[in-house]
Amino acid sequence: MDEKSKKEIQAFKALKKGSHLEAENLLRQIVSSGTNNYFVYGSLAVLSGKKGNINEMVEYLTHSIKLNPNYAEGYFNLGVIYLKKGDFDNAVHSFLNTIRIRPEDSNALNMLGVAFFKKGNIKSSISYYSKAIELNPQNDNIYNNLAIAYSNSGNLEAAVSIYLKALKIDSNSFSTLFNLGRIYQQKGDLEKALETFEKILKLKNVNSLDLVFNEIGITLQKKEDFHSAIKAYLKAIKINKNLIQSYNNLGYAQFEMEDFDSATSSFLKAIKLNPKNAIARKNLSKIFLLKGNYKEGLKNYEYRYEHSNIRILPHASPNIPIWSGEDSERPDKLLIVSEQGLGDTLQFMRFLPLLRKKDQKVYFCAQEKLHGVIKNSKIDLDPLSPNKANKFSEGKWIPLLSLPKILNIRPNNQLIKAPYIYSDEYLINKWKLLFSKYEEKIIGIHWQGNPETEQGIHKGRSLLLSEFSTLAENSKCKFLSLQKGYGEEQLKDCLFKDKFVDFQKEVNEIWDFVETSSIIANCDLIITSDSAVAHLAAGMGKKTWLLLQKIPDWRWGLKGSHSFWYENMEIFRQIEINNWQEVMIRVSIRLNNFLNN
Repeated sequence: MDEKSKKEIQAFKALKKGSHLEAENLLRQIVSSGTNNYFVYGSLAVLSGKKGNINEMVEYLTHSIKLNPNYAEGYFNLGVIYLKKGDFDNAVHSFLNTIRIRPEDSNALNMLGVAFFKKGNIKSSISYYSKAIELNPQNDNIYNNLAIAYSNSGNLEAAVSIYLKALKIDSNSFSTLFNLGRIYQQKGDLEKALETFEKILKLKNVNSLDLVFNEIGITLQKKEDFHSAIKAYLKAIKINKNLIQSYNNLGYAQFEMEDFDSATSSFLKAIKLNPKNAIARKNLSKIFLLKGNYKEGLKNYEYRYEHSNIRILPHASPNIPIWSGEDSERPDKLLIVSEQGLGDTLQFMRFLPLLRKKDQKVYFCAQEKLHGVIKNSKIDLDPLSPNKANKFSEGKWIPLLSLPKILNIRPNNQLIKAPYIYSDEYLINKWKLLFSKYEEKIIGIHWQGNPETEQGIHKGRSLLLSEFSTLAENSKCKFLSLQKGYGEEQLKDCLFKDKFVDFQKEVNEIWDFVETSSIIANCDLIITSDSAVAHLAAGMGKKTWLLLQKIPDWRWGLKGSHSFWYENMEIFRQIEINNWQEVMIRVSIRLNNFLNN
């Protein structure tokens, strides 16, 4: 036996004993003297990995599979490294080679599923997880991975089914119970979610109970049991004083209970732990703005894009720098990009002319269905679609709702007053003819926004058409529905159909905002929920009555029957959460006065 072979035997014996330093020295001697033994390089790679030398590990593994293209373990280890580095394409390639050599390697199939999942190919990840389970049906970790993939695909029922199978393998698995509880949350099965999280509390020697109490709090908050939710969050914080998410959640539960001082304190604690925490900053901004502190509110509102869980994104993402708003950095060409809903664009587009007065070339990207009304109002004569805005290659850009901060907008400094939205004279006259047949006052009404956006602070801002029945008793007015899409179906079974104008069908067919504005121009009054219609009508200078939920969106403040945003608007606020009946009684009294004067 030659000297090199002896060293190889010694090295592998040392490895087996766990004498890593001895093994490494011997293996390096073998490599320096030259060898074609792929396993020498593979072993060195493992030892390099233990020391955290990833680049060296990749180098050795790459060489080992060159020497032996059927070295399955080499491909597998290389795949694991690529996963850690975020190189998912190479990870997939490595694991595919592993199962080429070892087609029944359940571990490799599982890791291939992980790699595809990371790439965003959920379908393939589900396929490989399923194959791994066929080969190894007692591995609850693979079941967990499969369930996560199903939940990401939107198939929550399948995810639940898989988690339940995993629990048959290990009924005390923290991760399985925890993930199952969160899926029940998503499904809205809140009692099952609570039951699942409480099972974890009964387990022995469980770590991460802070996370469990946090999830219990979230579940209770979804049940609108805010007192109990607060208790759960406080338990989580008692266990882990650095749990930022629990401070955020606690603050929001306190916010929903209208305990704004406590909510402010909780958000500030989250920010102290992480000054850049976007969720806490955004939630804090709502409180400041609701209370009229626009300076601090608008400053914190700028964090609205900084967290992946916050689904507020501008409607375009041009590949040019963002303008900070500083005069010293003012670009010659500025692109303003709309964000959030149609109402937000209608409200804040008023500020574009102010920027143009400063000799700045300003471009405006907005939702295409608003382009007509934008042009008609001379806000912008050639607004851009999001696709065109994404191709913008000069100057800088800024999101639309950052303009109030830049322009120092305050309740005592609104700068632009209504009307700033204008309709088309020809269309106004067209509809005037139809309106003229009625002696009664015509009240335009709107009751429901997009249900998909009605979450968090927007929850409860819509009402049912049936709530208007109190107003329908007045014989001196007719209703005209401005509802489009969501909620329009309620007209079909409305008990006071006869209260609506006889040309309602023609109005229903209108989806163009310019024409809608011309219809609004002919109404005597608009009564609406917090929606785009409110901003369209009030922005036109039309007398508008806003029906507002107990805790409103930040722009309306916490009290008062008027808003600095629209001098022609009158606000009717809920006194009690979800109680629209009481609001409508007040509106009815006010309507009688309006119609009799």
